[in-house]
Amino acid sequence: MAGYEAGSGPDAVLIHGTIVTSEDMGASLLGPFARRFRTVAFDRPGHGASTRPPGQGALSQQARFVREGMDRLGLRRPVLVGHSIGGSLALQLALAAPERYAGVVVIGPLVFPEPRLGPVLFGPRALARLGGNRAGLGGPGLDAASLPLLWRAIFLPQHAPAEFRRRMAFEAVGSDAGIASVGEDSLAIWSDLTLNLFRYRKLICPVEIVCGEIDIVVNPALHGRALRRLLPRASFTSVPGVGHMAHHFEPRLILEKALQVSAAAAPRPVAAR
Repeated sequence: MAGYEAGSGPDAVLIHGTIVTSEDMGASLLGPFARRFRTVAFDRPGHGASTRPPGQGALSQQARFVREGMDRLGLRRPVLVGHSIGGSLALQLALAAPERYAGVVVIGPLVFPEPRLGPVLFGPRALARLGGNRAGLGGPGLDAASLPLLWRAIFLPQHAPAEFRRRMAFEAVGSDAGIASVGEDSLAIWSDLTLNLFRYRKLICPVEIVCGEIDIVVNPALHGRALRRLLPRASFTSVPGVGHMAHHFEPRLILEKALQVSAAAAPRPVAAR
């Protein structure tokens, strides 16, 4: 696993979303979190500087790689903080072994199966790689034209902050392998999300759900408020006037939610008799 580590204190893991790398978390949450947590920001398997074998895009498969990375770093009951599909992955990890984590903070998470553009835009590239055709539909020329437009869209109605634009290198996201991984993610995620529909009520660790009020990428009513009703220990926060990338515009709020999760998971002192 590749990414960043900074700070000291209780452990926290930051998991980025789609068509970005750990630089997205580096530009938004890593600094604030490192003042209160030992913070690790992974490149999700197959993205940025992290690799994975072809055909390993399912959430359950990505979760295995991330667990192995956390074990190698000696992380103990971290708070998981995930954005978008990174939120899907954080929930997948917690559903598999809730006792391993202090809790979860999800930002604009994708949690229910629904028709989306990802399989249409990127799925052919994944199928082409599995079939031995590296380019598939589109190719590097189309990526160079479309990725800036997609980055613009995921920030709407805001603009991408200067730090994000400085750190997010096209080469790290728009490589053939990176785009193929995005396609594999989009094709493989639905089986896990469908299975998770029947598991959310059993998630016993605390979960904080944060959604931009006007998120046009992931519907906050479906993937935020509805999730809150399924989870036994969850709260939902809507961020007014903000879209899908709420962690860039409200990093203190996300940190506050992580601290609340960490405090809720901490053992309470036993009163002296």
